[in-house]
Amino acid sequence: MTPQVRGVTQSDAAAIASLSTQLGYSSAGPQAAARLEALKDHPDIRALVVEQDGQVIGFIGLMVFAAFHRDGLHGYITALVVDEKRR
Repeated sequence: MTPQVRGVTQSDAAAIASLSTQLGYSSAGPQAAARLEALKDHPDIRALVVEQDGQVIGFIGLMVFAAFHRDGLHGYITALVVDEKRR
């Protein structure tokens, strides 16, 4: 099945914790759930997951901001990981 990109949901917390741990940022499901809850309504932060065959296999965190040195909005990728089994 083709991978699908979608917005993150609270039900993705355990997968995001596992993916974050693969990057060396030890995390547990409840921690990830609390972070998702704290950031869910932030106007400048978005998170997306990649899902294939019913499993989350990747995650990206994005932040938009205005800069002092340039006009317009800019973006940062704050987190990016693909499951080690799928790299």
